[in-house]
Amino acid sequence: MIVYGKIPSHSICIPTVASSNYSPDFIYVVKKTDGTKELNIVIETKAYDKESNISPDENTKISCADEFFKAMAANGYNVHFRKQINSTGVKNIIDDLVTG
Repeated sequence: MIVYGKIPSHSICIPTVASSNYSPDFIYVVKKTDGTKELNIVIETKAYDKESNISPDENTKISCADEFFKAMAANGYNVHFRKQINSTGVKNIIDDLVTG
């Protein structure tokens, strides 16, 4: 991991279908194991043991963020958006992207 940071509230304003904005929680910059690429990872954390416990409103916001970051990637920005719940460690998310 090269950089880790908490994203200040409302500093990344992702529009949602509910006419409100959404801001994810954390950002990480890591190098792949071969050292040639950096991955920019934005993670939304949820203190739930199962994804099915996340409210529909929160799932909608997360879905909008996922589409937002997919559009960024399609436009040449190397960024990955992931959801993290209690049963999924951040290290596992990073390891999957670094080795994948």
